[in-house]
Amino acid sequence: MLTVGALVAALVLGGGAFWLLKPESSDTAPTAVTPEGTTAADNESVGLSNSELADAYGDSVYQLEADGCGGVSTGTAWVLDDQHLVTNWHVVASDPTPEILSRDGQRIQGEVIGGGFDPDVAVVRADGKLSDPVGWSATGSLTEGQDVVALGYPAPAGDFTVTPGSVLSFQMDGGRREAIRMDGLIDKGNSGGPALTRDGEVAGVVTEAVVGGGGLQIVPIVYTAEALESAVSKMIADPQSVEADCTAGIEELPDDWEVGVPSESSAQNYGDDAALDALYDACESGDLAACDELFLVSPFGSDYETFALSCGDSRSDPAYGTCGLQEEFDDEVDAEAAEAQAQADAEAAEAQAQADAEAAESDAEVAGLVEGCDGGSMSDCDELGLIADFGTDAYDSFETCGGRYPDAYGDCVDREAEATSLEQLVEECQSGNMQACDDVSLEAPYDSEQYEIGESCGGFYENSFGCTEAEEESTELQGYYDDCADGDMAACDNAWIYAPSGSDIADFGESCGGRYEDTSGLCEFEYGN
Repeated sequence: MLTVGALVAALVLGGGAFWLLKPESSDTAPTAVTPEGTTAADNESVGLSNSELADAYGDSVYQLEADGCGGVSTGTAWVLDDQHLVTNWHVVASDPTPEILSRDGQRIQGEVIGGGFDPDVAVVRADGKLSDPVGWSATGSLTEGQDVVALGYPAPAGDFTVTPGSVLSFQMDGGRREAIRMDGLIDKGNSGGPALTRDGEVAGVVTEAVVGGGGLQIVPIVYTAEALESAVSKMIADPQSVEADCTAGIEELPDDWEVGVPSESSAQNYGDDAALDALYDACESGDLAACDELFLVSPFGSDYETFALSCGDSRSDPAYGTCGLQEEFDDEVDAEAAEAQAQADAEAAEAQAQADAEAAESDAEVAGLVEGCDGGSMSDCDELGLIADFGTDAYDSFETCGGRYPDAYGDCVDREAEATSLEQLVEECQSGNMQACDDVSLEAPYDSEQYEIGESCGGFYENSFGCTEAEEESTELQGYYDDCADGDMAACDNAWIYAPSGSDIADFGESCGGRYEDTSGLCEFEYGN
């Protein structure tokens, strides 16, 4: 990459960075015109005038907007065929999908299908309809002094502009006309745009600017069809997937392209020129406008220029006369960052306020459910288990169903239903329902009061292990008792055999219904009929 202060300097005209061209020393530099106006040169030219070229081909020249590598830059491109545009690689290196802006403000999505610095050219495929194509001019037919007109979107406004000029000379490389050196006030943003002949053909692609003879004049370099057409054709024939290159810088011109040297008579160092010294001092004190003015008027390659490039040693990258713009850009970045931070803080505060409100609402809901659970609402207890934090008093209320069922672990509604059912069974058992007593024995907690009631068959049968069976047995013994009393000696023997020993029924059976003493179950044998 070329460095400031070198004998050969190249300034990229695209939008990858801020670039300004120093004004030419001549008072007769060509003047850029718009499509709405013409100059006197229009009437003296052979072929189409500036305005006619703009009318005929202006719609075929587009502005490119590259958004990548931390910044947005612009350049120019022109229509080669119904789908492809040609531009410089340094214009789109940061963004493989640049936007294509038409002269009337319409936007088309683009995709870079090839590009590189050898030569500095790229092809962009458009996802939309393009204007009519513009063809290459045969490089061999061009002559020194021939009129050429650059169409593009230069800085600072980025408006469509027509810039007339002429061919100063050709840059040769191995017998080939690689580039045209032309006059004309070509500025940043024209990069990638066409330089047209008066016949409306592309003489070359505006790419760079170099310091002219004596270091006093900026000379645009326009790469010819002879240098670019073959590379462009290969890119279209074999499209590639292109990735952003955030390291792409300024293409270094070949060593044998001698384009001028700084004037030996120019002031070089601080102290050589009082006016430059004053600008130097102002720049050093922080006046960025003075830094920019110093860059514009200082001799090429001088210490004055080097100091101005660094904005008074405040920048590591050269500003090229845009110190004020860089400061404005930095301020905008800082303002955007501050705005973004303020927005983030506001969103965080809003989120915290919402979280606090939700927490307060949740606390109120938990408190209400605790009150309901402790008051006997088992559904509130179960719902409390869904939102209460583990280990809290609220969770304990849920886990014990408000203290009513210590072993419940939730399911309070079910436990309440079970408890209600058990209470009903106990009541039925104590009323003589032996099946209910058996159910109580099965469902009541072991050794609980309810369990004891069930085991005793509601107090009807002590030490029983089956109340329905005990009831059946009791009924059968009562029958034996009644039949024995009526004189059925076999029934008396059964009463003695089956009734609990020592019970009234057993004793009654043993006495054969009170008739005989100590028969020991032999009533039927001894006294039967």
